[in-house]
Amino acid sequence: MRKRECVLILVVLFVLMGTISSFGQRDFLMEERKLVEKFKFADKHFTKGKEYFIKGNIAKAEKELGKCLEIMPEHADALYFLSQIDYKKGNFDQSLERIEKAKANFDFIAKFYTFTHQTRLESLREEKQKLEMQVMHLQDRLPSITDQDERQRVESAIANTRNDISIIESRLREPIPPVLHTPADYFYVHGNILFKLKRYQDAHDQYVEAIKQDSKHGNAYNNLINLYFIAKDYQGALAYLKAAEANGAQINPELKKAVEEAAKK
Repeated sequence: MRKRECVLILVVLFVLMGTISSFGQRDFLMEERKLVEKFKFADKHFTKGKEYFIKGNIAKAEKELGKCLEIMPEHADALYFLSQIDYKKGNFDQSLERIEKAKANFDFIAKFYTFTHQTRLESLREEKQKLEMQVMHLQDRLPSITDQDERQRVESAIANTRNDISIIESRLREPIPPVLHTPADYFYVHGNILFKLKRYQDAHDQYVEAIKQDSKHGNAYNNLINLYFIAKDYQGALAYLKAAEANGAQINPELKKAVEEAAKK
């Protein structure tokens, strides 16, 4: 084969490889966009479900959270709240299954929260830019306005728009959320479920992990201290009581009194 033909074949191969790579990248980005849209759609149901849960309307909360999972089964926070609903109903095995899935999926879903936060910031910047353009347009009109009432309306519109810009600027100054890790409450709820299933050592380990994530998690400290108290390990209970107070966690006064009295004997 002549040299010129070899060079031509190599050029064609490089072009084909570049084209394939381009299509692959495009397909990847399209898949990412589809996932983001799916998350946004699912998250609307999650938000409603969470609001119903906080208000104590468990039936409606369960319905909305179920819709969320139908759209995106990996939605960790929906699984977390459904786990608590199962716990309230006494369905501890299902509750355990859901909290374990929630923890397994949290890193995956956290990426979408980060992405939507960045999208929100971009939207706010675009809105601010539009409002600034409106202010400039209104200010340009002022010199040509002779009617006093019309001038007051324009000046009022400028003031209101500037106020809207200030609100947006304050939102833009809000701190960027840190890299998300599995929340302490996930471990706390997991511990409660395991306690109900009489898996006390596993429950203990989950409470310890909750405290590692949030050193002021009073509920986790209370339950952990109670575990030691039930086991009659009063010195262990006292040690965690002191650690809780050192970290500013709120401890049940009656539990504290019982532990301190038992530790003296």
